[in-house]
Amino acid sequence: MPPPTNPGDIIVVGQRRREPTEPFPERPQIVTFEGQFDELDPDLGTEPDPCADPDTRKSWDADARAAAAVSDLAAKAASLNDGSSLSNREFGANLFLNSVGQVEFSPVSVGPTPYSGTIPEVTIEPGGTTYLNWMGDIHNHPSGDGRPSGAEWTRFLNRIDAIQNLHPQRSEMVNVSMYVVARDPQTGQGRIYAYKKGDDPDQLGMEVNPQGQACPIV
Repeated sequence: MPPPTNPGDIIVVGQRRREPTEPFPERPQIVTFEGQFDELDPDLGTEPDPCADPDTRKSWDADARAAAAVSDLAAKAASLNDGSSLSNREFGANLFLNSVGQVEFSPVSVGPTPYSGTIPEVTIEPGGTTYLNWMGDIHNHPSGDGRPSGAEWTRFLNRIDAIQNLHPQRSEMVNVSMYVVARDPQTGQGRIYAYKKGDDPDQLGMEVNPQGQACPIV
């Protein structure tokens, strides 16, 4: 994606919005030529297609997989058959690129049962991820606070720094994110917040489209 035209411009990353009243980003519209082929309509906007660039495609797909992963976390909680849910226990997993460049989801890790006076937490197991394929992680916060803890943020930054130092060819790492799932205490709606290196972890991150769709397979 091209750099901003003005210093104050904000580059849109993935399928995220900054304010709850804003629409989520969308790909340029597709027009269909009956019996022939589909293509992006150049008359319906000048925004570049995020699926056309290798780096922005990965961010777009990671957001889509993170959105879909919320149901995976909830399903894992329900499968324990002990009353666990995303409201009382932490669950998490890693995102990673598979052999054909699609973003997948590692097996869900389960945090210990929290006891009175303790803060729920989860240690996300690697699940086959490496510094060459890791595309971030996702976990829920039963508290409803969508901001990462200090320890979570430090671990995330350390991993990003290590990958950038060892594998500088991974240019997409500037946008690889930690995703935190939390329930809005006012509306009860579950929301997904994304945090990348350079963000302020004390401020709520950009919200990911819960209906986000991955790029078409090519």
